[in-house]
Amino acid sequence: MPLNIEARAPGAIMYPADLTTPPHEKWILFEAKAGRHIARSGFIEGGTEDGEPDATLASVALYLPTDALKSAMSVGYKNIDLGMAAGKAIEAAAQKEGSMRAPTQGSGTSTIGNLLRGAGGFGAGLATQKAVDVAAGIASAVIDNPKDILEVVAGGRINPRTDTAFDAMQYRTHEFSFNLIPRTKEEADNIDAILNILHYYSLPSYGDAANLGNFMIGYPYEFVITMFAETHLNKIERSVLTGLSVDHAGGDRIAFVGDYYPAATTLTLSFQEVRLLGRDSIDIILRGGGVGIGEDPRGATDPFSTVTLPDEPGHEPETTIENGAPPKTPIHRGDNRQR
Repeated sequence: MPLNIEARAPGAIMYPADLTTPPHEKWILFEAKAGRHIARSGFIEGGTEDGEPDATLASVALYLPTDALKSAMSVGYKNIDLGMAAGKAIEAAAQKEGSMRAPTQGSGTSTIGNLLRGAGGFGAGLATQKAVDVAAGIASAVIDNPKDILEVVAGGRINPRTDTAFDAMQYRTHEFSFNLIPRTKEEADNIDAILNILHYYSLPSYGDAANLGNFMIGYPYEFVITMFAETHLNKIERSVLTGLSVDHAGGDRIAFVGDYYPAATTLTLSFQEVRLLGRDSIDIILRGGGVGIGEDPRGATDPFSTVTLPDEPGHEPETTIENGAPPKTPIHRGDNRQR
C-alpha cells in the first residue's frame, strides 16, 4: 500500500505541485535529519529544540525517476595462499572427518580438534616447505630464480593452496536525475527551495572564522530516503549526499521565464549509504515481509558461543552476548534509517 507523504513529512517541498496525484502519484522523499549515525548501529541525537532525537529539518519530495528503481551492491572476496603446511593440515583434517565445523557453529573446539587430527598433514606440508626453502636458499647464491627453475625441471608448480575468503562489503551508492520545468510561479519557487535545501544540508559548517576557539568542522547532515511504496521495491539505508549537479542550460540552450527563473533545470544527486549491509539489515534488504528466508546457521560472528560481561559498580546488571549478537542498548532507531 502506498505511503502517505503528508503524514510522513508534513510541509515537504514538492515538485511537481500536483505530486501524489495521477499521473505523478509515485514519488521519492529526501529528509535531512538532525541525528547522526555512529559505528555499525549507534546513533547520536540531533539536539533540536523540540527534543526529537532525529527530527526532520527539511524535506524534498520529487517525482520518482527511473534510476530510483535500480540497486546494486558489491560483496568483496580475496584469494588467500594458505601455503603448504596450513593447506595440507586443513585438507588432511577434512579428509579424516568428512567435514569441519566452523567456530561460529557452536563450540570452536571441534575445529581445533580437527586441525590437530590433521597434524600429520601439517607436518608433511611443513617438511616439504622447509625442504623447498632450504634448496632454494642454497641455490639462490648462484641462481636468481631457483624456485622457478625447480618448477620447470619438475614439470609442475608448487601448490600455494589458494582459497577464497570473504573480505569486505562496499558502501552502496545511488544516483538520481530529475528534469525540473516550472509550469507556474509556485513550481518555480519550489524548485528554488528544493535546490536550497539539498545544497545547504549536504555541506559542512566551518563556523565563525573570527572565533579563535573554532577548531572543528561541523559534519554535513544525513538523509533518509523513502519511496512511495517499499514493500516490493528497493529500500535505501541512511545516506549522505556526496554529489549535487545543477544544470540550468540543458541541451546548451539558455531560457528564462517570469522573473528570470530558469526555464528548465537538470538536477543530479549522488548518495552514499552510511552503513554497510549485512544479514542483520533486514528492514533494508528484505522484500515482501521476508518471504523465502530460512534459517541462518552462520549468523554468529564470534568464535565463542557465549561471552559474559562482569558486573561493574554503577553499571546495569551483567549483559550476556549470545551467538555474537550485540547487547540490546536503548538506541533511538525505529528502523536502521532513524526516520
